[in-house]
This record gives sequence, C-alpha cells and structure tokens, in this order.
Amino acid sequence: MNLDIYDGEFIAILGPSGCGKSTLLDLIGGLSTPNGGEVKIDNNIIEGPGLDRGIVFQQYALLPWRNALKNVTFPLEENKEEKDPEEIAKKYLSLVGLTGFEDRYPHELSGGMKQRVAIARALAIEPEILLMDEPFAAVDAQTRSILQTDLIKITENTKKTVVFITHSIDEAIFLADRVAIMTARPGVIKEIVNIPVTREYRLNTDFKSTTEFVRIRHKIWELLKEEVVKSQEIVEKQVEPEKILEKGGGI
Repeated sequence: MNLDIYDGEFIAILGPSGCGKSTLLDLIGGLSTPNGGEVKIDNNIIEGPGLDRGIVFQQYALLPWRNALKNVTFPLEENKEEKDPEEIAKKYLSLVGLTGFEDRYPHELSGGMKQRVAIARALAIEPEILLMDEPFAAVDAQTRSILQTDLIKITENTKKTVVFITHSIDEAIFLADRVAIMTARPGVIKEIVNIPVTREYRLNTDFKSTTEFVRIRHKIWELLKEEVVKSQEIVEKQVEPEKILEKGGGI
C-alpha cells in the first residue's frame, strides 16, 4: 500500500470489512509493526506510539473511576514539566462542548458525551495527527450527525491532520477533504476521491442534500460496491466448512 497524507488535511479511509482499515491506523499510531516497508511522519520512521499522534477508538476507553476532567488529564500526568494539566483538560473539554461536566463520571454521561471526552483526551496532548477509528459508530444517528459537525469545527480550530476510519460513505464525504477507498483483502488503495467543498460550506449549508453530494456518493459507491461483494465472497468461502460440519457430513 502507498498513501501520502498531507499536513492539515482530513482524510477518510473507506473499505469493506476485514480489508485492513484499522490495521492501517494501528501502523500509523505505532501500535503495530509493518511486515515490510515503512510508515513515516516528516521522513521519520514510526517505531512506536508517540505524543505526536492522538488516537480515538470506536469504544470510548474511558477509566470508569475517573471523572471527565481526570480522564482528560490522564495522558498529561507523566509529564512533570506540564504546569497545570487540569487547565489544559478544561480547555479541551470546553472545545468539545463539555464545560460544566468536568466532575461527571463515565456512567453519568451519554454515549456522545463519552466520545467527546475521548476526543478531548486525544487533543490534550496536542498531537500533530489525530487518528480516529470509527469513533461515532456506537452512537445514535442524531448524535452522530451533531458529532460530525462538531468535529469539523474542532479540526478547523486546531488545524490538526486527521485520519478517519469509517464504513459510512455519507460520513466520509461530509467530513473529509479526500476519501481513500480500499480494496477487499488484501487491502490496497483502489482510488482517492477529492471532496471539492470547503469546511465552511459544509457547516453553513445542507451539504448532504445537494446534487454535488449525491454525485460524489454515487461515484464512491461505484468504486466500493465491487470490493464489498468480493469481501462477502471471501467470508462465505471461509465459513463453508463449518456449514458442512453442522450438517453432519465430512470434509
């Protein structure tokens, strides 16, 4: 796989299940090591996790015994040079719209609010790159729409580079500057589609109802649907022996 990601851009990665989207994110995050080739940031080879990359997972991964404020300060506490982790945490909780909820524990927060805390925690270390692995998949449709809009505002304010994994074509088009479509396993980059719409336009219009949005969605689906079919065929071939055993036959 070859992929260049540019400073300050928002790139979404789309592909069928099992193609390697999350693995790609793990490689960028330094959580996994490639079998071959190199992953670089500014020509420096990634050799492990680092504070230049913040990660937001699909599951909130919050510490249940810590309130929202303390969850955000957690990655700051090992840095003895940091003057006031709580002030930094309050700044980013405010950025994600959670001022006044600093003392709430995870069980007292909605799913959308938990994910806002997770985003604030990732931003608090002030990374150059924000890695997001289907961060809105676990919330309801209305909350997801609000979080998408808020994420555009946050990335516009912070100027972060964002790599965003999703299964949703609509979400990818609404959020990203470019959408990279992956093939079925073994996953490679099939094509990259540019989204020629400014973030300001997305925030101030009903972009998802425009003919431009529909045109881009149709183009991406045409590229993606063949890979989805291939992925399903791969899965069916893998489970066929199990079906034979269930029927009492031999292999």
